[in-house]
Amino acid sequence: MTRPTYNREPYIRVGMEMETVNGKAIAWTPNYAQVKWQDDDLSIETRWVPAAWVERISREESTWRAPYDVLD
Repeated sequence: MTRPTYNREPYIRVGMEMETVNGKAIAWTPNYAQVKWQDDDLSIETRWVPAAWVERISREESTWRAPYDVLD
């Protein structure tokens, strides 16, 4: 399993069965990614999803941005 440096997790877009979410990949294996995003009710959700569902995007493309990102 791979985990990125804290607050430097890549932004992602995940097409799930019922919705598409923008968030961050907080861990991954060759077949799955653990993703984190904020729901409409402002709660943080975390879920393992198939890697094929995940697309890496830029921070600017994301509809949600983590408030504590480390920006270079």
